[in-house]
Amino acid sequence: MAFSFPAFSYIIALIVDAFLIFFSIFHVIAFDELKTDYKNPIDQCNSLNPLVLPEYLLHLLINLLFLLSGEWFSLFLNVPLILYHIHRYRTRPVMSGPGLYDPTSIMNADVLTICQREGWIKLAFYLLSFFFYLYGYNGGRVDDSSPCDTVRETCAMCTRLLLAIAAIIITDANAARILGLFPHTGKSHQMVFEPLLRTLAERGHHVTTVSFFPLKNPPANYTDVSLEGIAGLGLETFDLSIYESPNLLLKIPIVKRIAKQLMEFHPLAGMALNVCGKALDWPPLIEALKGDYDVVLVENFNSDCMLGLLHVYGIRAPVVALLSCNILPWSGNRIGVLDNPAFVPVLSTPFTSRMTFAEKVENTFIQLYHNFWFYYAIQVKERELIEKRFGMKIPDLYELGKNYSLMMVNTFHALNGVRLTVPGVVEVGGMHLDHTRKVIPPVSYFICLINANLFWNIVFKF
Repeated sequence: MAFSFPAFSYIIALIVDAFLIFFSIFHVIAFDELKTDYKNPIDQCNSLNPLVLPEYLLHLLINLLFLLSGEWFSLFLNVPLILYHIHRYRTRPVMSGPGLYDPTSIMNADVLTICQREGWIKLAFYLLSFFFYLYGYNGGRVDDSSPCDTVRETCAMCTRLLLAIAAIIITDANAARILGLFPHTGKSHQMVFEPLLRTLAERGHHVTTVSFFPLKNPPANYTDVSLEGIAGLGLETFDLSIYESPNLLLKIPIVKRIAKQLMEFHPLAGMALNVCGKALDWPPLIEALKGDYDVVLVENFNSDCMLGLLHVYGIRAPVVALLSCNILPWSGNRIGVLDNPAFVPVLSTPFTSRMTFAEKVENTFIQLYHNFWFYYAIQVKERELIEKRFGMKIPDLYELGKNYSLMMVNTFHALNGVRLTVPGVVEVGGMHLDHTRKVIPPVSYFICLINANLFWNIVFKF
């Protein structure tokens, strides 16, 4: 068997066309994610634009080979797409770099529809071209073998080609560099996040965790940055004197209930400012923030100090908020969750979604107070600490908090109730549980019989 130049051209065309097929698939998936608000348009355009010119040049390369080898029919089939590529690039939006897609206009419904339709049409064209080039390869080589041998060799070559391209594209390069920031001193909070961080490391991701509770036996890809020594652990306490010696006003039931809800949160401000002030000069934390990361996990509880530090050190990776509890009064509006106090009870209240008018008034007051308290008692003061330490102005922490890409909440609607939410909020209740353990230990029939007899004696004979 000998190869002619046309056969060589078709082999190159097969290899290049396989890459073009993968480009088209990525194109279709990317615009589908934009259409469903799954991805940020800026990030998506940054990933799509670098692929435009390589696609055009690869397509032009195979047609140049067809021209040199005299494969006029193959060239004729590709000329319309070449002309379309030239027209598409000439009429692209005004951009400073190469590419076609502008984040400011890509979310337009007409533009999205056109781009998605273009992706599907080019995918169909490249798929049909692949089989046509396969046919052209068989016709362009000098071969005296039987038709069965030709078909067998062609199928084997096609399989090897696709496997080789898949091996190049699908690699372990998808492992992410993840930074976790957990500045709260409560062990109960970290117990919720530890299984997630450990699992990410065990699945090949490189995880760097900043917390007060280093893992005892961390996985290979796990790096602990300990905050031990900055503040004492287990400081989640508050002064009980308000309940032991209440004044006359606190003897009124509704006043006592409201005061209890307000005072429960107050110690969190002092804890947040204490940790923030000392963390700004903590060498291990500073060293960790100088690295490059693909995503940042940060606890959303009583502090936004870490959001300010991310801005100072220029970390522009997507930020995922983790909550060890339900959505806090100051958390929902960051990601667009509706928290209308008329039917959304504040976390600290005992109310349900069905409230009386008096309960709605109380719920509204509690929500407004908590938002006011968190902004002025924590966010403003943490911002002042950061600006004083680094000698530079930073955006309001309230605005930086709106940059969350995702919020993972330790709730489950069957237990915590149903509420209006957005796709950016994901319930992960039970994430910290060890699912390999039996929930209910086996109980013998004899023990069950004793308990049943005891219940009968207490209820019916006492």
